[in-house]
Amino acid sequence: MSERKGEANVEAGMRRLLREVFAYLKKQANSKMKDEDLLKLTKKVIARMETGVGPATWEGAAPVRIHALRRPTSLWRPFRIVGHITELRDPELVLVPDGNGKFSQDVATCLKIVGPDGDSIHSVDVVGAEVETIHAAREAGGMVEFLVTPIALPIRLDRKRPDQSIGGERQSFFVHIVDVRQSNSMLDLLGATATERSDVQSLLLSLHARGIVPTDYLFDFVVKELRIVSLDELPRLRDALRFAVLQALSCGQVDHAPGRLHGMIVGPPGHGKKLIGLAARALNPVAVELSPSKASPAGLVGASSRREGTWFSQPGALIHSDHGVAVLQDAHGWQGAELRKLAPILQEVTEDGRVRDTVAGGRTRSTNVAMLLDLNRTAQVTTASIIGAPEAAILRVRPVLSRFDLLLEIPEDIDRIWNAAARLYESIQGGAADLDRRPGVREARLLVALLRDRNPDVDLDPVRDLMKAVHRNLHSTNAALFEDLPEASDVPTRLAISFARYVSAAARGRDADVAAPSDVDTATRFLNHKLSFLRMHGSSYPGAVNGQASAEDRDAWFKQYAGQEVRTQDVVNDFKAKTGEDMSERTGRRNLLRLGAKRTGKGRYLLPPGEPPRSGGQ
Repeated sequence: MSERKGEANVEAGMRRLLREVFAYLKKQANSKMKDEDLLKLTKKVIARMETGVGPATWEGAAPVRIHALRRPTSLWRPFRIVGHITELRDPELVLVPDGNGKFSQDVATCLKIVGPDGDSIHSVDVVGAEVETIHAAREAGGMVEFLVTPIALPIRLDRKRPDQSIGGERQSFFVHIVDVRQSNSMLDLLGATATERSDVQSLLLSLHARGIVPTDYLFDFVVKELRIVSLDELPRLRDALRFAVLQALSCGQVDHAPGRLHGMIVGPPGHGKKLIGLAARALNPVAVELSPSKASPAGLVGASSRREGTWFSQPGALIHSDHGVAVLQDAHGWQGAELRKLAPILQEVTEDGRVRDTVAGGRTRSTNVAMLLDLNRTAQVTTASIIGAPEAAILRVRPVLSRFDLLLEIPEDIDRIWNAAARLYESIQGGAADLDRRPGVREARLLVALLRDRNPDVDLDPVRDLMKAVHRNLHSTNAALFEDLPEASDVPTRLAISFARYVSAAARGRDADVAAPSDVDTATRFLNHKLSFLRMHGSSYPGAVNGQASAEDRDAWFKQYAGQEVRTQDVVNDFKAKTGEDMSERTGRRNLLRLGAKRTGKGRYLLPPGEPPRSGGQ
């Protein structure tokens, strides 16, 4: 009985494939051939097909990238591919053979699929009930997973010569679409082979056996692969790199908001911002970099159009980096009317994970993307510091700042950068392979994908009370900030969302689906970076009174770094830049020690997180 059922499935699958092939040939011939001639042509095409084509199933199909489907060895085998639907014809009625030498009408369409690496492939006509499934997937947006069988039709019909003969050397590659579903697996998105899946599982087991936390392994990999030096002197760069690891591990949802982490790095040229973007590219399954010249609503989101009954789509950088990271470079270049169009898009992504096409009537697109912005201050990109020059416009858009999970500034220190550059000679080399071609990068991405697939949701219940206590602590420590910045009233809510995102990513980085107190400690470190940035760039600051800063002013200045590891020289430089008053490194060190800071290295101190939460939760 099961054999007869299997034969029936094969027969049904072949019948559907032949109907699609016939519908494709009918369309290509532009209805200039008689049905009888088309039937003969179809039989000639079928005669060139290999035998043994069976029905494809999700379980028996290997995930691959689109370019692999064009290999002759891939023909007639079931595969899974991930991509966007970028062209889709309106459904239309076509004549298809019913197997008894007669013809009947059915609904058909065809589409173009573009993968995350830019490769594309067309389908032969999709016939029947699957047309509705295709349209539903297109409306849902985001990455879509297709179960397909690659075929090569040994013909390319010319509309002016529909009787053109078949030529094997003129094969056109297409896919026969069996099923469609939304994509959730990161390993599938990478097209991981069975061997790669087994190897990365073994790697994870080995890390557990050796007591190595996967997050630490990934951080060490980034430092080694990118040949980053002098991190002992660059604590904020080190934290930014650790953020890049957590950002790659972020996924899922936090209540109604997406669970992806978003970061903004501010700093002078040559101080390591590009390294953070490279780390993000190395770790994420998908990564897109966007320069200021390409940063427009269409460049970020994309646009749609309709021509000759076909829906065309040009996805932007945020859509192409779905499930990955979009690195938006030199955001200080966004000004005026341009920024007024870009800022709402950034807010939509961080809050809803959805964006809308720029054209009138454009559709809404889903994008599960993390964003990483880097920028310089105005005075750092001019030929000379201009007193009173307007700051980078993006830093004045409070709704964007409040929604980003990390706000971190790398201070300018020429002597430190000279020392770091000198150490580059220990590891610098020529002829290095492109980042995407390095075997270690592929392994790191597979590990990130495995951790995200294994732990899509993290249980926060065990640390919920601890998170509340830390939140109250942050409130009491930063009460002056919210008094000075009434327009920042949305920060507490955004902070709670960021907290959950960080804790979830940190747990996922331990290969755990239950949060622990160590995850809260990790999250608190990055939340303090954000609050410190807002304190330093609010409407008022601790500053000089009649040209002299009081002891209370100095204490308030140092308290803004609560919970962070800092270099004394960085804090002193920041103080001078804001107040115009000199402070010696010795005085700065004395202030740090008075506040209970602990020495962690040469010139480096870790400040306590601040006052304990008030009793009764007040």
